[in-house]
Amino acid sequence: MIDRISGERVVVLISEEYGPYFRISGQSEPEWLKAILEGKYYLPYWVSKVPSLDGEGMLEYFFGCAADQQKLQAIVDKINFEG
Repeated sequence: MIDRISGERVVVLISEEYGPYFRISGQSEPEWLKAILEGKYYLPYWVSKVPSLDGEGMLEYFFGCAADQQKLQAIVDKINFEG
């Protein structure tokens, strides 16, 4: 997946506390992404809003410590921006 604001590839990172997560630009969760993560892949996750310097804001998608970073990255790489 490519971030619609930065134009950069979305990369799955690891939080020592919460496990794999990724960030995208935005103020609210896009419905199309929610439909893919929940409807197509049945992934449990939660979203946290994070301020950014440019004022656009960031959304962090956390998947929990049981999630596999490499498998999650493979899923994220298949997602195309549809919104």
